[in-house]
Amino acid sequence: MRKLLIVLACIPFVLWGQDEPEAFVKVDQMPLLANCENEDCTNKEIMNFIANNFHYPELAKASNIEGKLILHFIVEKDGSVNDVELIRGINSNIYLHGKSDSIQLVIKEAISSLHNESITLLSKLVFDKPGIQDNKAVRVRYTIPINCKLS
Repeated sequence: MRKLLIVLACIPFVLWGQDEPEAFVKVDQMPLLANCENEDCTNKEIMNFIANNFHYPELAKASNIEGKLILHFIVEKDGSVNDVELIRGINSNIYLHGKSDSIQLVIKEAISSLHNESITLLSKLVFDKPGIQDNKAVRVRYTIPINCKLS
C-alpha cells in the first residue's frame, strides 16, 4: 500500500513538468509540404523525398541487409520536424542465426546504419504549413514506413 501512495503522489509532478502538449495524430488540416494543397499530395511528396534522398549505407549493402522500418516524428507548430523515433527496426535475428560473433557485430552495425540513415533523413523534412486544429497550429505525429530494399 505504501508504494502505491508514492506512485500516485508522483503523477501530478510528471504531468506538470511537460512543456509541450501531446501531438495529435489526426487534425482538421494536416501539415503540408511546399507545393501541396492536400494531405494526399504531402504523403506522396514525403515518399518521393525518402526515395530520392535515402542513401543506402555501404555496410548494409555489403551485408545484403533489407527490411521494413517504421518511424514516427512530430511536425511542430512552426513546420519543423522533431522527435524522429524508430518504432520498429529490422529484425536482426533473421541475419544473425548461425553466424560467428565477429560477423554478428558487422551485421548489427549494418542494421544500425540503416536505422540511423532513416532517422537522419526524416529529420531533414520541413513542412511549409503546420497542422491546424480548431483554427490553431498544433503538433502532429506522423508514422512512416520505409522499405529498405536492394535493387
